[in-house]
Amino acid sequence: IALVAEGMNGWAASGAQIIRPFYLAIASRIHVCAGDSQRALSLLNEGIACANNTQETWYLAELHRHRAMLRAALDNDCGESPSGATSISIHDELTLAVELARAQGAALFEERARTQLAHQLAERLKPD
Repeated sequence: IALVAEGMNGWAASGAQIIRPFYLAIASRIHVCAGDSQRALSLLNEGIACANNTQETWYLAELHRHRAMLRAALDNDCGESPSGATSISIHDELTLAVELARAQGAALFEERARTQLAHQLAERLKPD
């Protein structure tokens, strides 16, 4: 984690922004694997903001999908919304991911988001 953070900080200090949203998503996954879900969520929020600010949106659908999945996992683990969560529902965020991917013609990203949306809806419909 330290090496990834050091590399990303050095890259950012150079002024480089290209594909930063993608690298923030990768760093987020590393933090999830290390058990630091709150930092992972923060990195996804940063990636979404970066993509919107730079108009480098080719990975934006995946960022939203990853954030929705992480938020769902955190909701299941602790029964409450994680800090740094957005006001958008998990369902709406996955729907947004589908729409963004479709608008970009990103069939793989669209299918991933659709699949996750179907899983999320199935979970909501399960009897208690």
